[in-house]
Amino acid sequence: MIEAILFDIGNVILPFDLAPAIERLRARSAAQEPAAWDAFQRLKLRYESGGVDRAGFLAAARPGIGFAGDDAEFARIWNDIFTPNPAMDAFIAARAAERIPLYLLSNTNDLHVASFTANYPIFSRFHGAVYSHEERLMKPDEAIFRVAIDRFRLEPPKTLYVDDLAPNVETARRLGFAAVQYDHRTHAAFEKEFREWAATI
Repeated sequence: MIEAILFDIGNVILPFDLAPAIERLRARSAAQEPAAWDAFQRLKLRYESGGVDRAGFLAAARPGIGFAGDDAEFARIWNDIFTPNPAMDAFIAARAAERIPLYLLSNTNDLHVASFTANYPIFSRFHGAVYSHEERLMKPDEAIFRVAIDRFRLEPPKTLYVDDLAPNVETARRLGFAAVQYDHRTHAAFEKEFREWAATI
């Protein structure tokens, strides 16, 4: 039987687009030169990989781009990147009803975690999560997958891993997971692949 399903979040459970948020930040910021925004992107990566905490990120990001608003406004813009995926919500609810343990493995940051867990009830279905900013590790590094394996006592051949990015799927497959590269625009194909895999377990 299927022992667990391990999910990425961005563009799997929640489609997202960071570009409009960046444009909204630009519109409220004094810095327009590419160097300032390149530095902002590097800071974002440090934040997601645990190299800087929320306070440090905000303290560096706002003056770094000359943002005119306060922390609360910055956070609202920063978090306004996600949209729901009703088809995946239904899939997750069905698997939860079957009592299949569901877990999260995501490259993310605590501002986003606080936002999506508060605003999207589907996250109440999950039994645990491994986040890059907490572990100071990022996919596709095998090490963060091993954290999930150990923490949730996963048996990879009986665990489905779902991610939108090929490098992450490739790592999962190397570690023995049944891994699927997901595209929210073709959800029906994912459901078909899931049923075919589940029939072999």
